Amino acid sequence: MSRPHRFLFLLPVVAALAWLATAHAGLATVVDVTLTDPVSTDWGVAPIPTSVATAGDVQFEVTIDGGIQHDFHAIDTDLPAAGLPVDGGTNTVDLAQQTVAGSIPTFLPADGTQSLTVTLADGHYALICNLPGHYAGGMSADFQVGPVQQPSTATPTATQLPGVEPTATPGAPAATPTPSGVVGLAETGAGPGGGASTSWWLLAGVAVAAAAFSGAGALAYRRSR
Repeated sequence: MSRPHRFLFLLPVVAALAWLATAHAGLATVVDVTLTDPVSTDWGVAPIPTSVATAGDVQFEVTIDGGIQHDFHAIDTDLPAAGLPVDGGTNTVDLAQQTVAGSIPTFLPADGTQSLTVTLADGHYALICNLPGHYAGGMSADFQVGPVQQPSTATPTATQLPGVEPTATPGAPAATPTPSGVVGLAETGAGPGGGASTSWWLLAGVAVAAAAFSGAGALAYRRSR
């Protein structure tokens, strides 16, 4: 078989992989958010999951479990979600002073679920309702994109330097080493086996696409002979 003809058999695989990469890149991570108020339980914002492992498109599906009007904002900030500055005159967060990734205008429980898709970089976000008094009442939640650096649980002392074992004291119990810092992946909400399911989906798609395109490649080869 000549070199050009051999190349024809590679085209189906290349096309299938390109199609799958494009389709998978366009998928957004879905986060369900429930807004609550005293009509149902208490003031609150409850996202599920509370974090995603990688940056990209996030689709917030926001529903009111209560009896009054709310809005929704995703704010890029290093501050805790409950620690944003509040304007005493309006009893709201001054959004003009914040980096707002996306917002949903005011809506009522009867309006159903509202959808907001935003592209989020790695970092910390505050999800809030910002109607007067609602944020101050407790309508906020922290949301993380990407890996989280856990704080150290070890307490350094004057006689213990990093990387040096402490000197044992006669008669004292042995020291239990503690981690000096752990980097963990944020929750994805996929649960055990979530990554494996995605891999099987991709493999199955490649197999189906490759089989379809291989037939076209073989037909082109026979016609060229």
